[in-house]
Amino acid sequence: MALLTFLAHGETQTSKHFGVTVRKAMDWMINVEIAPSAMNAYPHSIMAYAIAEAYAMTGVSMLEDKMNECIRIIIEGQQDGGCF
Repeated sequence: MALLTFLAHGETQTSKHFGVTVRKAMDWMINVEIAPSAMNAYPHSIMAYAIAEAYAMTGVSMLEDKMNECIRIIIEGQQDGGCF
């Protein structure tokens, strides 16, 4: 969620004051292992949103694969009625 606050402020990895912090957060999200069977839908959805927002703002291609992985897990975890 911290990354989302920096992104909402318009900060990216190239920002003068917060670029290093944003880059570290993006690197962590790229490298964190996601367990597809984990039942942590709420934190996972926040991470998926943060990755998608970071990718949309920065165009960093390494975020795209992780974003797609996160979204795939969300879609596969949906029940027939649409909830988790």
